Amino acid sequence: LEVDPAGKVLGRTRGEKPVLVMMPGFACGQAVFFQMFDQLSTAYRVFAIDMLGFGLSARPPFPDSPDGTAAESLFIDALEAWRISLGIDRLVVFGHSFGGYIATCYALRYPQSVSGLILNDPWGFPSPEPEKAKSRPMWVRVLGRVMLKMNLVSFLQNTGPIGYNMFR
Repeated sequence: LEVDPAGKVLGRTRGEKPVLVMMPGFACGQAVFFQMFDQLSTAYRVFAIDMLGFGLSARPPFPDSPDGTAAESLFIDALEAWRISLGIDRLVVFGHSFGGYIATCYALRYPQSVSGLILNDPWGFPSPEPEKAKSRPMWVRVLGRVMLKMNLVSFLQNTGPIGYNMFR
């Protein structure tokens, strides 16, 4: 998008530069990349996005699935819908931390749409080890089940303005 210095969107740009999409890590927003924009924009059309549930993005309900694949698909499909809505044929995906994990999943699902993949300290979820899980004490397993439904971000989202004011 072409944006004037005041932040007003002027329109879409079409150029010969490849498109670079930057995806931040868990609980981060696009602002973590701001010091890179000027340098990267000499070679790329740069888009830094807030992933669903983070930064200034939408807060959709995340689907519940035992292995997390439904939530993973929500992130991946949202990126694909965004790419299509802007008419971008192929893009270079840059992912940091959790963004690196989602960028990798996106590249695996939509390889025809990815011309490059840049991973900065990416992470993923390890495969469960059934024997190890069974040897954990019962209280650890119960606490783990309860904590699956909660995290700091969901706590802050559910507290509304009170949560926001706690961190001002």
